[in-house]
Amino acid sequence: GSRDRKTRPIEIRDITFWAGNRVLPHSHPLLQYADSVTINFGDQKSDIRNEQVTQYNNGDEELNPVFNWATTIRRLLSYPGVRDDWPVFTYFDGQQFSKITSTEVIDDIRSAVASIGKEKLGFTSDE
Repeated sequence: GSRDRKTRPIEIRDITFWAGNRVLPHSHPLLQYADSVTINFGDQKSDIRNEQVTQYNNGDEELNPVFNWATTIRRLLSYPGVRDDWPVFTYFDGQQFSKITSTEVIDDIRSAVASIGKEKLGFTSDE
């Protein structure tokens, strides 16, 4: 099955929001204002198990990891039948579920980079 793979996708339960040293539930109404978010990467190709990476709320309007993860978690929690073992790339269009593909993500990142611009980012969408 899919669990035989060397890596597994990031799941809802792998995302933890923090206010100081207190864990905030995903249902917290001010999740986007958490101090930080920790992502547990589970099993990866590098054989590192359950590596955790913490990103801090930087207050940036566009590139704030806490705000963007809170938006992702809220989107997922709005779906019918949601479970905490769902991959974070699950999408529901109101009728059916699908997975956001890596190609779609790359296209969206390139589009965002192009709209933000080289002046602010220091690189272009072609790099």
